[in-house]
This record gives sequence, structure tokens and C-alpha cells, in this order.
Amino acid sequence: MAIDYDKLLALKIPDAEHSYGDKDTMLYALGIGLGHDPTNRAELDFVYEKNLKALPTFACLLGYPGFWVRDLDTGIDWVRIVNGEQGFTLNAPVKPRGTVVGKTRIVEVIKAGNRIDLTTPIPEHRPRTSDQVRFLAACPLTRSLAFTEEQLERMSRV
Repeated sequence: MAIDYDKLLALKIPDAEHSYGDKDTMLYALGIGLGHDPTNRAELDFVYEKNLKALPTFACLLGYPGFWVRDLDTGIDWVRIVNGEQGFTLNAPVKPRGTVVGKTRIVEVIKAGNRIDLTTPIPEHRPRTSDQVRFLAACPLTRSLAFTEEQLERMSRV
């Protein structure tokens, strides 16, 4: 199946509600290597319940809708996807516990040579309750998909 650009840009990716707590926050920090040095007191706030803080990069995992490229009718051969780049911007600190709703959408589709780049902000987080601080985790993720000349020719006819 060929990729239909208009259909891809109009694709409705389901919102993802994500509740997380102290355990999730600490496991993330431990998973990326914090707490490895028991004498580093600066890391304790991220791996111990007392004064617990969330790392800013934790935001890119929250409210993620899963592997939507494979699950939705996109026309994309998901086996050929690679993560090109990723970054994020926060407008408030990430809380160590809470519930967020992630809203993901495709904002750009670029045909470049024998690949297509998709840019998706992953995701915009909205708190589930009014007592939580809303933060925007704009994590633009570019996914590149490599195609054969034949596949590109079929896409250009659509």
C-alpha cells in the first residue's frame, strides 16, 4: 500500500492517558544510570522517595501512544522506520507523580531522496486534574523511512 500524504497528515492518533508514580520516576532515573555512584548526593533526589524529583527527559515517555505507525492504517512499512532525531521543550517542571493525557499528531511529511521524514510532537501533556501543573513536552521526533525507487514512484502517483 502506498502512503497517502493527505491521509497521513489528517491521521487521528488516539490520545494516551498515562498515570505514573514515584516508582516509575525512580525506575526511569535508575534505568539511565543515576544512583550508580552511591556517594553522589545530587542524584539522590531522582532515585530516593525523600525530595523526589523527575528528570526532564522523563516527559518524552509520558503519554506516549505506543507504536501507532504499526497499529493504524498509515501505509507505512513500520519495519523500515528509524529514529532520526529527538528533542524536547518544557514550560514547567515534570512532577514525580501524576496523570497526563498525551496528544500526538503528525505535523510534517517531507519526501527527501529515497526516504520520507515524519515529524511528530510527542506528545502534548495535559493534566487530568486541575491541581497538576500543565507542561508541554514538545518532543519533535523525526522518523525516516527508506524506500526503493519503485515504492517512491508508486507514492508519487497517489
